[in-house]
Amino acid sequence: MKKFLVFLVLVALAGAGVVVAAERDQRVAVWVNRAATWVGAKPPFEVKTNDAAGERWRTAPVERGTLQSAVLATGTLQPVQTVQVSSQVSGQIVELIADFNSKVKPNDVIARLDPTTFQGRLASAEADLAVAEASIRSKQATLARARSELVRIDEAARDSDRALDRARQLVKTGAVTERSVEQAEVLKAQTYAQVVSSKADIALAEAEIRVAEANVEQKRAAVRIARTDLDRATIRSPIDGIVIDRQVELGQTVAASLSAPTLFVIAAALEEMQLEASIDEADIGRVREGQQVAFTVDAYPGRGFEGRVSQVRRAPKSVQNVVTYTAVVTADNSSGALFPGMTANVRLIVDTRKDVLRIPQAALRFRPAQPAAEAQTQGGQVKRARTVNATAEEGRRARIYLVGTDGALKPVEVRVGLAADTMVEVSGDGVKADDRVVIGRLDDAPERRRAPLGF
Repeated sequence: MKKFLVFLVLVALAGAGVVVAAERDQRVAVWVNRAATWVGAKPPFEVKTNDAAGERWRTAPVERGTLQSAVLATGTLQPVQTVQVSSQVSGQIVELIADFNSKVKPNDVIARLDPTTFQGRLASAEADLAVAEASIRSKQATLARARSELVRIDEAARDSDRALDRARQLVKTGAVTERSVEQAEVLKAQTYAQVVSSKADIALAEAEIRVAEANVEQKRAAVRIARTDLDRATIRSPIDGIVIDRQVELGQTVAASLSAPTLFVIAAALEEMQLEASIDEADIGRVREGQQVAFTVDAYPGRGFEGRVSQVRRAPKSVQNVVTYTAVVTADNSSGALFPGMTANVRLIVDTRKDVLRIPQAALRFRPAQPAAEAQTQGGQVKRARTVNATAEEGRRARIYLVGTDGALKPVEVRVGLAADTMVEVSGDGVKADDRVVIGRLDDAPERRRAPLGF
């Protein structure tokens, strides 16, 4: 019960926004902070200590925990796969089956064009094919007759040969005159001429058949084209997904003469989304595939989403002399909360340090009024602190100032580790968790007037 009452007092004091500045108030604040620690609560007051020169400082605790270095960027959410469904033929939309957010599967009918024109073209092509096929049958019959005639003429030619031979034998015996021989020779010549003519007719008939066959194939191709155009008048989904855009209305005329117009945009299943983040060229060297990513969208304030880098594209993008590279992040969207086109604020985790000491980066920049501050060593000797470069560059040595138990400044040499946001990792023998590190002068910030602390 006693701890609970003390806790209530602490809450009341914190709610009043008390700032301890005067020496008397500071002692009370120390007492309150110790009481907070005793009940297991976080010390509510930031103690501002005075040195001999009358300086007042802002301090922060040295904390032990996890530190993450991140690259900040913005990006746009997109489906992993999108397909623009177009029309390959022109016509008027007579039926719209799919609409926004319609779920479709491959070969599902999503729209239809007026098929009247295509049906007429198909009927005409089929009629032309029938005529061509009839023509080829007629020419094949002509060829058959020509071949039959050739057989008859060949037999007549052989008969003329035999008749000429008999006439020549009979003229020797005087049974017939020379005129009979001449007539037999003329008949033979005529029959052989008919043989040649018949063979020519056969060759012509065969050529005409080949032309007719080619014409039939042409007509068949025209039928296939007409049938394909009729089939294309029925618009079908090429993939399994969801319709995210419809760009036509019922009754609208689609003209596909110059380019295929887009009718629908279908996205593959939105259970997984793709985030394309624009990374500054100064940070792209720290981005790797497989890194963890956290991001937020304006549609859900305070709600975070996670993903991983799946691809780092090497193609640069330059806008007003600012060069960026695209990092593709794959994110789970099984909840369906993320929509295509949303703008995301991206935080790519490039390094993580666990169980390290961390302090505000402002502590590295603080210097007291006396540049030649001296620190008391453990052996009781006094030495002048070395001047170091107070930056957050990893691996550098730096000097920070802790507030001692006597309220005086204590310079401590530390090694700087990972820097992340406003915090930085430090290590060294002279610093430990729960120390108070100076992050600036109280006079550097606008003075906030608060009621004095009292009981």
